[in-house]
Amino acid sequence: MLKRIKKGIKLEQVRFGSENVSAGGMIAHASFIIGLPGETKDTLQETEKFAKSMNTCMATIIYAVFPVQL
Repeated sequence: MLKRIKKGIKLEQVRFGSENVSAGGMIAHASFIIGLPGETKDTLQETEKFAKSMNTCMATIIYAVFPVQL
């Protein structure tokens, strides 16, 4: 999903940053967006697995598109 949304970062970089923040005595925070276009059951499970493996405070944002009548 990171590639699909052109985030320009890899999971290893996220983990490295989080570990360094924690090592510096600060609390790492992470936000995860689910439900983006192209999300599948498999990508959702990968995100959940990664999120649970992190030692951070977390927020999950559910992406939902609502039709707007102009």
